[in-house]
Amino acid sequence: MRVSGLPLATLAFSKTIAAHAATGDAAGALDLLKQISDEGLRHNAVTINTAIRVATDAGEYSAAGVELLAILSDVRAAGTPPPANAETVALINEVLSGIGDANMAGRENFTEADVAHLRGLLGWVESAVIAAEARAAAAAKRALEDAVSYTHLRAHETRHD
Repeated sequence: MRVSGLPLATLAFSKTIAAHAATGDAAGALDLLKQISDEGLRHNAVTINTAIRVATDAGEYSAAGVELLAILSDVRAAGTPPPANAETVALINEVLSGIGDANMAGRENFTEADVAHLRGLLGWVESAVIAAEARAAAAAKRALEDAVSYTHLRAHETRHD
């Protein structure tokens, strides 16, 4: 992606991953997801979800699982919150289910240790998403409690006229 010589940004990768997703190119989308990590850029939920969704749609559960393991392990090791939302949680569950089905059919070679590791990361992601949603709900509640109606503000203006 460094053809133009311009500095890379996650947004450029996001747009390119979306283009790969639109054409059903799971391998291309997952490769770009890996390049984000290789370039030291931060992942975001939209980019991860787009790449993982195209991979699961193509039945590439093992490849999606490998990328999720790499990204989430690195993010957790760095001590930063996971770039995830409720859709990410659903996609990780879908990947785990797909890997389980494929392993039982003898089509995939995703080890039990890898599955256990991904399940552990799923727990961490779920906890972080729940905590983020709770913080957002509390902030929205505070905003509503602090809100003052236009009529109330107008009454104060009129009183001071």
